[in-house]
Amino acid sequence: MNCISMKTRTSVFLPRLYPWLVWLVAASTFFSGYCIRIAPGVMAVDMMYDLHANALMMGMIGAYYYYPYLAMQLPVGLLVDRFSAKFWLIMMAVITALGCIVLARTNQIFVVYLSRISIGFAGAFAFIGAVKLSLDWHPPTRMSLIIGLTQGCGMMGAALGGPFIAQWMGCIGWRQVFVYMSYMFLILALLLIGIVRSKPQLRTTVQPVSLLKQLSVILANKQSWYNALFAGFMFAPTTIFAEWWGVHYLQQIHTLPLSLATWANSCIFVGWALGGPLMGWISDMMKQRRLVMQLAALFGSLDLLVIFLCPSLSYQWLCGLLFFYGISNAGLVVAYTSAAEIAPPGLNGTALALVNMLSVVIGALLQPIVGWLLDTFAVVELSHLIDVGTIYSPIIYQRVMLLLPALLLLAVGITTILKETYVKP
Repeated sequence: MNCISMKTRTSVFLPRLYPWLVWLVAASTFFSGYCIRIAPGVMAVDMMYDLHANALMMGMIGAYYYYPYLAMQLPVGLLVDRFSAKFWLIMMAVITALGCIVLARTNQIFVVYLSRISIGFAGAFAFIGAVKLSLDWHPPTRMSLIIGLTQGCGMMGAALGGPFIAQWMGCIGWRQVFVYMSYMFLILALLLIGIVRSKPQLRTTVQPVSLLKQLSVILANKQSWYNALFAGFMFAPTTIFAEWWGVHYLQQIHTLPLSLATWANSCIFVGWALGGPLMGWISDMMKQRRLVMQLAALFGSLDLLVIFLCPSLSYQWLCGLLFFYGISNAGLVVAYTSAAEIAPPGLNGTALALVNMLSVVIGALLQPIVGWLLDTFAVVELSHLIDVGTIYSPIIYQRVMLLLPALLLLAVGITTILKETYVKP
């Protein structure tokens, strides 16, 4: 009797647990992908010295991740809607592992660019694939929660990855860090193969022509584009600062050692990880999308203005403001949920891909421009150029970074032409 009871409880418990196990493994690919995404920003000075690169070259290393990432977003949406998301996540993990190995072994800046391009191509599948695979196993009522948790998982990858990468780099060097990261992605590929099952009954049977017709509905909808543009201006400051220039800025302007600068910068990602589910929950509770998006962008802009205009902030205040910026910037999650509500049935993967594409494109285009502005207007101490990289004037650095709160104010402006969905598809 006890054996029968235990077997019954187990058979009920495991099906309830399995969807969350699928989400955990799938979201881990996005978590790990974010570690790779922000790694060169932590390694900037060492890479500049080792590869004899200037700020423009480093900006291009950052941007070359985003160009294929951007170009693949709509194809990724169509592919995960049409075929198994599991397959594309396995492919993403394997290609990223190979890219890490090549990057770790080369001394040629051109090969570094190619490695980042391949990693960016693979990374395009991480978020959309993880969300799509997870939603196959969860009810539609959990959509906002799944999107928020997945985004939060990625940001935790950046929050934890930055400090650990900095620590590892001090012990084994930046090249060996990439080698170990390649092992991590190979392990993820094995977990996806061995643990995660696709859900056959939820695979779409829509023919390609019909799928393209549905895609044209999304692309022809002005509200879809407004929503995606909001995401682009909203996330661009995080792409430029938190993922790339933030650690170097904090070292230069606030005279922090690398370890403290990395931990301070990671506060943005910790705030993002907590803010993603929180913003989704607040939006669902209020049954409003636009108002939450407006307030999030406005508070984020004010927060960055304080950080950039007050270089004498204490370390505690600096970390607190960066943490609060991360929470407010997580309002981007609401744009993803709104996109899924705007989309026709069965094409939520493509709708999410459009938002994800625009959330990247503006930051990707501005990455090398920010590097060029710093190189053009910076005061360079030539005696340190070879040894520790380019040294920038604090005034010039602050002025260039004021571009970021301006982008968030543009996001606030875009919300004025967005229509409220009131949490209804």
